Amino acid sequence: MLHVALGEDETTRGAVQERGKGEGTMPFLVRFLVTHAVVGISLAVALVGAMVAFNVAGLGKLASTEDGMLGLVLLTFGLGVTFGSVQMGFAVMLMSDGKEPPRGRRVLSRLVPRTVKVTAHR
Repeated sequence: MLHVALGEDETTRGAVQERGKGEGTMPFLVRFLVTHAVVGISLAVALVGAMVAFNVAGLGKLASTEDGMLGLVLLTFGLGVTFGSVQMGFAVMLMSDGKEPPRGRRVLSRLVPRTVKVTAHR
């Protein structure tokens, strides 16, 4: 009944399934998005750490000042939101249903050369 209220139909029922009732588990799609958001945020934290370690644009010196940590937290937050969103977008766009072939990219089984008649114009 809750699934019908959320707009679930027969085609999406498998993707929104819960493992067990009353266990407090997250639906598959929520877990999928949270996992990919965490991957993106982790990449952002690694990037900011590398930028501080290599003192890119003076960020290493900035971190040692009184207000430097605030700047690093804001930079990490901004990059975390950006990278997390991009990672979730990639993950959603690359999802494919097992029943249909992947859309947006063609799978070439073999390349066949063909002759083409070309005429020169001047």
